[in-house]
Formats: sequence, structure tokens, C-alpha cells
Amino acid sequence: VIAYLVQSIYTDESHIMNLAVKGSRQGQGLGRGLVKRACTDAMQNGATKILLEVGADNLIAQRLYESEGFLVFGRRHNYYRSCDRAEDALVMVRSLETASVAN
Repeated sequence: VIAYLVQSIYTDESHIMNLAVKGSRQGQGLGRGLVKRACTDAMQNGATKILLEVGADNLIAQRLYESEGFLVFGRRHNYYRSCDRAEDALVMVRSLETASVAN
């Protein structure tokens, strides 16, 4: 697997639950392509907005989402937890309109 995106679509809202790109393939536009496709699929299925959580320390992913029209909406404290640390997540949202999906 080189890249994948997990998304849920329900009523008027979609949620990107997971996005990953193999380290050696990052920076090649795969993640951006998956995000664009997720937005298009969500809109075609009646969603008017799409949300996601991203690690507060994951600046590269945050920049990708911002460049695709996502805005920070909130913060979930200690959202990502492991044995030795916890990290906050930023909640990001994007309004889905015909013009904004055609990027």
C-alpha cells in the first residue's frame, strides 16, 4: 500500500478519518489527490462540509489541508495517545460547494 484515505459520509457531513502516505512517496501529490477525491465524493453524496482531525504538531499535514481550503475549527486535547505521550488534535473543516471542489 502506497497511500490510503478512510472517509465516512453521512447526511450533510463527511469525515476524513485517516490519511496515510508511505514515507518514501510523500511529497509527490498522493495525499493531495486523495483529499481532493474525498471532497468530490462527499459533495456528490450530499455532504455540505467535510471535517478531519490532524495532530497539532503535524505541520506538514496542516499545510496540506489549509492549501485545500480547510480551516481550524477547534482542538481536541490529548486526542492521540501512546504509551509515552499524548498529542492534541486540531479539528479542521471545509465547506463543500461546487466552485470550491473544482480546485
